[in-house]
Amino acid sequence: MLSIAPPGARDDANTRGLDLTTFAIGLSNTLGAAEDEIMNRVANTTVSTAYQSTRPMGMYVRADNVGQLQSAFAKLASDILRFAK
Repeated sequence: MLSIAPPGARDDANTRGLDLTTFAIGLSNTLGAAEDEIMNRVANTTVSTAYQSTRPMGMYVRADNVGQLQSAFAKLASDILRFAK
């Protein structure tokens, strides 16, 4: 699993008046519901049971095998580029 935000980063960014958007990729065909929930929490997606509507929503993409990684990164890149416009 890959996450680019350290623990507490979202709260720290909020106290500094910054919007932190977290993107996460999970790589494994053995990930279960618990792992998916953790990654959705890290990314603050609406799928998470701990979604915080006052914080920026990120994105979690799961790749079940190495062959799906390129597609997963492309999906994240597309969303990141949306912010740059």
